[in-house]
Amino acid sequence: MDLTKVYYDSGGCSGNILQIVKREPEWAANRIQEGESAIEELAAFRAASHQAYPADEITLGEILQCPRCQKTGKAKIFRR
Repeated sequence: MDLTKVYYDSGGCSGNILQIVKREPEWAANRIQEGESAIEELAAFRAASHQAYPADEITLGEILQCPRCQKTGKAKIFRR
């Protein structure tokens, strides 16, 4: 876990991830749910492109391309 990265709460106050989660647990819940949605979106993209890779084989920002239609998408999840 990177505790050096600076995050900002809804009031504009800065802190590391643990401080922000403690101050705003709703923010943390939202980020987790957004991550889950991104994983589902990526799984659908892979299914549509006939690629079946486990989610832990990609990295944040990796560009994925459908070999059939050539559409691309940027990965929105972290490596597990």
